[in-house]
Amino acid sequence: MNQRYPRNPRRWRARPFDDLSPRDEAKAWMLVNRWRANRYGNVPQWVYPKWIERAYRLVEDPSTPYRLAGAAGGNACARRHPGKEHPIHKVRAKMLNRRKTHNEERERERLGLLRPGQGGWT
Repeated sequence: MNQRYPRNPRRWRARPFDDLSPRDEAKAWMLVNRWRANRYGNVPQWVYPKWIERAYRLVEDPSTPYRLAGAAGGNACARRHPGKEHPIHKVRAKMLNRRKTHNEERERERLGLLRPGQGGWT
């Protein structure tokens, strides 16, 4: 498992978040307690350590939920915006158009040609 924090064997039963700041520790406990409440306190033994690691990861890197939420919304967004209305399609078309323009400018510079609008005929 690739972990970004120094790997100390943590005693997850006694104090699982002892190496976090007090504010982060409170936030992690809040997450674990919320997940436990969602299951009405009926938690198998193997789930609890997974929740501890998950809460530790979410507190350690706050951008994680946003990345996960962005990845999850793809199919619903595709149903709402069929075909070329899809936001990803629009962004990709814009990116490709910009790349094409940039490549053309670079090719003109390489060949020593003037950019459009720089000629002496206007």
